Amino acid sequence: MKKIREHRIIVVTPAGRKAYLEILKTYILKDESIDEWILWDNCRLESDRIYIKNLAKNHTKIKI
Repeated sequence: MKKIREHRIIVVTPAGRKAYLEILKTYILKDESIDEWILWDNCRLESDRIYIKNLAKNHTKIKI
C-alpha cells in the first residue's frame, strides 16, 4: 500500500557549475520522494546555462 504524503518536497539549488550538478542530479532524480527540483540560474558561463536548460527540458521534475 502506497503512503499518501501530506506535503510536497521541493529542492532548490543555486545552480552554476555543470560539474557539481552532474553529481547532484544523480541523487535528486533517483529520489522518488522529491517532487520537484528548482534550479536558480546563477551561471557565469553560457555553457553551464545551456546545460541547466537541457536538464529542465529533459526531466519534468526540474524547473528553472
